Amino acid sequence: MRSFFRALMATLRAIRWVAVTTIRVGGKLVTLLAPSSPVEQPISADIGFEDVQPEAPERESRYARIQELARELVRNPETPSAAMVRGVEPSAAIWLAAMPHEMLLRISLASEAALADHISGRQSIRGVLSYDSESVRDFQRATVVPEPWHTSDTELASLPSM
Repeated sequence: MRSFFRALMATLRAIRWVAVTTIRVGGKLVTLLAPSSPVEQPISADIGFEDVQPEAPERESRYARIQELARELVRNPETPSAAMVRGVEPSAAIWLAAMPHEMLLRISLASEAALADHISGRQSIRGVLSYDSESVRDFQRATVVPEPWHTSDTELASLPSM
């Protein structure tokens, strides 16, 4: 009877290993074959945020202004104007400008307390970029879409025909 249970346990371990391995390989295959959504070019830090001098923000309204800029960027994802950025710290404006649409929605829908905790580093908002310049730089570097490879007509003409 003991040998039967040993054989059963070995079989169950083998089934578990096969299932885990199949799921892991299948997940890699899906990420390789599934088309990724096109990523927009990140907004660089030299678009003029430094030219805008923030007003002395009140402690209570700092997070409300950040959320308002996030809502504005959701509505109009083009480069923000100076009027949109007025009253927001340059580092916060660069942070928001680096985010894709989904992250901006999370910021605009979060409570001010959750946003304050995220910015201070106490507790992160899930799915939102960390509030530090290194994370923003790394995120921008990771989301840059490379220029497509083009060949000129003369290069194509020089290829041997089949």
